[in-house]
Amino acid sequence: MTLPPEELPQELFEAPFVIFSHDAAADPILNYGNRKALELWELNCQEFTQISSRKTAEELIQSEKNRLLADTSAKGFRNYTLKG
Repeated sequence: MTLPPEELPQELFEAPFVIFSHDAAADPILNYGNRKALELWELNCQEFTQISSRKTAEELIQSEKNRLLADTSAKGFRNYTLKG
């Protein structure tokens, strides 16, 4: 299915999975979260976009997140799925 470009932002926001991004600062701050991300963290958009990216993972899995971020930096992207 190919969407018209003007429909893509709404489709991403309403996606049935979490999408979020952060800036490239030394201590990155979140700059986007779709509806599922906002629901997961129980925050509104304004609150969400003031959170440090390092606070999106519990300490126990932070090292795994750091590895994924390093891989993302090297490749320019990363597709990550939680296994449950």
